[in-house]
Amino acid sequence: MSAEGIVAHTGKTPEPHDVFGAWAVDVTSLVMLGAIGVLYWLAVHRSGSGPKARNSLRFWLGLGVTALAVASPLDLMADALASAHMVQHVLLVMIAGPLFATAEPVASILESVPRSIRKTTGRLRRQLGLTPARVTGLAPAMVWLVLAGSIWFWHAAGPYELALENSLAHLLEHAMFLGSSVLFWSVVLRPHPRFGPGTGFRVLMVFTMALQGVLLAALMTFAPSPWYPTYMISAPAWGLDALTDQQIAGLVMWIPAGLIYTGIGISLVVEWVSADSDREQRRHPSRTRPRRADS
Repeated sequence: MSAEGIVAHTGKTPEPHDVFGAWAVDVTSLVMLGAIGVLYWLAVHRSGSGPKARNSLRFWLGLGVTALAVASPLDLMADALASAHMVQHVLLVMIAGPLFATAEPVASILESVPRSIRKTTGRLRRQLGLTPARVTGLAPAMVWLVLAGSIWFWHAAGPYELALENSLAHLLEHAMFLGSSVLFWSVVLRPHPRFGPGTGFRVLMVFTMALQGVLLAALMTFAPSPWYPTYMISAPAWGLDALTDQQIAGLVMWIPAGLIYTGIGISLVVEWVSADSDREQRRHPSRTRPRRADS
């Protein structure tokens, strides 16, 4: 591959031949993802027992989805099309985030840390009053606000245009989407067994997060004019006008993301109903026992 094949926000408006002619790589993102993968691999092999196979698979899938979003031709397309940029966001928030959250890579990495360091950090955490009850008591509302705030902030015209023009801002945008998503889905999908929110509250978190996403998607889809000036220049080279491209982006946020929210919400409702049924059986076991036949 020639040097021209590696493109990382050079300021040139990407056209189809720029993307499909070579693999476009954001070198900084690729190096960071490689470092995370190496760190996880070393941690797993040092810990001896290692994570469950399913968790390990989720981690590597999450890393692969993240690489697809930020270190592939899709990243270059995102400089030219709002719809491609939105696909990036959906991949990071709705697919990579849940995969990382359920893989619990931090736990695997911490298991490989020397016991003396773990004791020191635990002592410091207690001195700061960061008990599990206190942290998880604030976590549900905080992680919801952080993720929703990140989504709305980076889709405002000013920050969005800055991310298109500045590679560091673009990297920060992706980091905020992925980081806040992992936090949110960790609370929703892997709550603390003693201090985490109940299933009903987690259903509410998913429903309200989906609702704010639909609102933003609707505003984007039905806007009378384009929000982002850059795409007024770049989108026509791809056979789209900027407004049509933006409408497609809104639909990407609306439909695929909405389907994922719906699927997760339904699974949580099923879990909620099943847990209530189990509690009812333990409370009134005689109601579920089959009656003895009369002799």
